[in-house]
Amino acid sequence: MDILNHFRSQAVNSRDIFNFLEVRDCGKADDERLGSFLLRVFGMAGISHTPDTPMPVGRIREILDVSSRRRDGVVRIFEIGDRIAASYSLIRPSTPSSGAWHAGAGYFAAFGIDPALQGIGLAPLLLLEALAIARAWECPKLQLKAFAASKRLRTMYERRGFTEDHVGHSIEHGMNLIGYTTNVEFGNFVHDLKSI
Repeated sequence: MDILNHFRSQAVNSRDIFNFLEVRDCGKADDERLGSFLLRVFGMAGISHTPDTPMPVGRIREILDVSSRRRDGVVRIFEIGDRIAASYSLIRPSTPSSGAWHAGAGYFAAFGIDPALQGIGLAPLLLLEALAIARAWECPKLQLKAFAASKRLRTMYERRGFTEDHVGHSIEHGMNLIGYTTNVEFGNFVHDLKSI
């Protein structure tokens, strides 16, 4: 289940970022630091998509509420030294933090990558690791919501096997969100690893 080791094995040289990346679960002591990181990442994304619209207060509270996501699932931190490079939350089915709309589905949320490190292959690593955890939890589906204005993000999810799911479309904190679902297959990761 160690997806990071697969990415390290594919590294072309010893200076590849995957050789310096460490992954761990978020603990209570990390909540404030991780919340600040996510607020910066989502704030930068919001500025690029809707520069004249401030981030809604409800959305800010949601981003900063790392403890609820830890309570209801797992929050993973990817670090290079003492710098947070990326993070995501995977929420268990039928818990208060879950935004999933199908029974038994895991919910992928609070997915953020440092803007300086975007585009170098971290997204597939995070998604595959989340799928591995969802398999371990025996979730039949993994669901997420993407900001409708972010075509790049939506394309990335579709490339990784997520399909638009109209049932999951919503407006939250004044933002249009598009629901996506993928089936979680129980078994090995050969197909997933070949598709990255």
